[in-house]
Amino acid sequence: MAIKSVTVETAAKYELMSDDSLYDLLGSTVHLPEIATISHRALTIDDAGRPNGARELGKRIYSRWSRTLHDFLCAPSTEDKDLTDKVWAALAKQGGAVAALSAVLVSAFGLAPATAAIVAALVMKLVVTPAGNEVCKFWSEKLEAAQ
Repeated sequence: MAIKSVTVETAAKYELMSDDSLYDLLGSTVHLPEIATISHRALTIDDAGRPNGARELGKRIYSRWSRTLHDFLCAPSTEDKDLTDKVWAALAKQGGAVAALSAVLVSAFGLAPATAAIVAALVMKLVVTPAGNEVCKFWSEKLEAAQ
């Protein structure tokens, strides 16, 4: 199976999970770093268990990466503008948005594949999908409210 199809398959599974389950998995990738390197399939709660504090840690990790992605996508430097435009084009297409965002997190920021897929799924569920055409404005408001 090709890496791209596995990434899309993994992303699709994460899109169906609850926010809390995604936070649990994200926090668990720090508590159990060996699971963060799993890239051939979606992580499950069975992989991660539920280490104490995983959900809260997952929320904190998401918050940090949400701000980083916001800055990258909504206020790009001149060096990042071309890549940012390509990412927005990929996000605008039907399907594969989580996989595309995951690829950016891995390639541009060096995030572990499993962690990147979880962060990307949360960004799409909590920010991009509800915001429609006003993504950056909505995202900025969510970041300001979280402070």
